[in-house]
Amino acid sequence: MTDPFTITILKMQQLGFFKFLLPFIFTSAVFYGLLRKSQIFGPPERNVAVNGVIALSAAFMILAIPITQGIDLETQWANYFVQSASAFLVAMVGIMVAGMVFPQDLPAQLAKTFGSKGAFWAVVLVAGVLVGLIVLFTSGMTSIFFPEGGALGGISEDLLTTVGVIVVLMIVVVVIVVFTTSTPKSSS
Repeated sequence: MTDPFTITILKMQQLGFFKFLLPFIFTSAVFYGLLRKSQIFGPPERNVAVNGVIALSAAFMILAIPITQGIDLETQWANYFVQSASAFLVAMVGIMVAGMVFPQDLPAQLAKTFGSKGAFWAVVLVAGVLVGLIVLFTSGMTSIFFPEGGALGGISEDLLTTVGVIVVLMIVVVVIVVFTTSTPKSSS
């Protein structure tokens, strides 16, 4: 006998919760947050309804294309969020272990090593974008952006993944070279 959670999840899948409703809620929440943060239509307190209507409309428009094109969002979204959560958990465990092993003044030492706080955060930003791109390609989300017969119809995902990994490695090498070579100070 199956447990009630399995029955509930299967019933939600039959009703289209994971195929349309969950991505719709997520997309509309992201649009609403971006509209509030950017304040395109003025102060967010005065334009709650405008931001809400535009976010809902944009979410409907964005999710209409994959559904009308016959692209299965359910599998790609599930893979993407599981891999993203796994990458996040690995990063958090790494930070916790680093906090136990490294000295307490590690941020000050890193700021001294990298020269300024801007360079350190640039490295963190580049690393985050690279991890996001790797998760994007490995989860199969590229089939949403490039469906069969589309812009990259003849190129296999294996080739795209290989090219992506090579590009990522090249960027990492460039970042390492740029941040590890220090310019000699000239004496006046």
